[in-house]
Amino acid sequence: MEKEIRKSTGLADQATKRLRDFIVNEKYQPGDLLPGEIELSQKLGVSRTIIREALSRFRMMGIVESRRRRGMILTSPDILSGFELAIDGTWLEADTQRELFELRLMMEIGLSDLLFKKKTARLIAKLSSIIDREQDAKTEAERMKADADFHAALYAATGNQTLMRFQKLIYPLLREYAADKVEGISETKMNHTGLLEELRSGTPDSFRMAMRQHLEPHFHVQTNRD
Repeated sequence: MEKEIRKSTGLADQATKRLRDFIVNEKYQPGDLLPGEIELSQKLGVSRTIIREALSRFRMMGIVESRRRRGMILTSPDILSGFELAIDGTWLEADTQRELFELRLMMEIGLSDLLFKKKTARLIAKLSSIIDREQDAKTEAERMKADADFHAALYAATGNQTLMRFQKLIYPLLREYAADKVEGISETKMNHTGLLEELRSGTPDSFRMAMRQHLEPHFHVQTNRD
């Protein structure tokens, strides 16, 4: 039974790749109607059952969708939809969490050029208000909320919806991951006030360096773990 399952899974994997190649080679575009299961089965040389499994995978990834009375339509895939289903700290291995954490560090340093291209007086005022909340925080929870809001505002300012969604997805997970790993490490020499000043009157390069300094404790954690 187990051998049959592995064989079926392998065939579905092959059919999924063939179906992808077929869509690319035939130059289908979002909104185009795909051939039916029978025709796809004949074109790709696999059974309808396997084709149905491949199409089911594509539906889960947002690549195709079923339209009543029309059939299967190629869509513009939501590249984060599968990630949203998969990401959960309860089943991600420690190495995967660490790599996502490192990715977040790289992303925040890399925001600089987009931020300077799109920064506004409204953004500066918003960040200043968040810093005021952070400084007036009475509890650690309030301080952490202000910290999260500051970084979220930077992502939002880029206008990049994918970056914003990704940040919202991974921040809760990485906050938990990092919580017990920065204890005992000296506080950053570059706080949010310093970052705001660099954003207000500095350059993309100076802000990038300031953000690297701001995140230094987290890089120190990663170095000690390796």
